[in-house]
Amino acid sequence: MHKTIYNIRPRRTPVVDQERGITWGVYNFNHRGVLTVQMKDGSIRNSYAPTPSSMPIAEIFKIKSGKIRDIVAVGTMVPYGMGDGWAGPLFQ
Repeated sequence: MHKTIYNIRPRRTPVVDQERGITWGVYNFNHRGVLTVQMKDGSIRNSYAPTPSSMPIAEIFKIKSGKIRDIVAVGTMVPYGMGDGWAGPLFQ
C-alpha cells in the first residue's frame, strides 16, 4: 500500500469489457494524514495528504496480456470518511 493511503474502500469495478481489456471503476482512497514520506533513496518529501482526507476517484484500466498497461483517473480530495457519493458516508 502507498505510504499515505490507509485503505481503499469502498472499491467497485462495475464495468469490465473482456474483449477490449478495459475496466471502469469507482474507488475511495482514504488517507490518515502524514506530514512527510521517506522515499526509497532515503530522502524525505512533504506528503500530498498531510491531514486525514478521502479521495473518491473514477479510474479506467487498460489490461493487456494480464497486466495493467494504462490508467486514466479523475478524483478530488474531500473530508476524511465523506464517501464516494454512491455508497454514502463511510464512517457514521
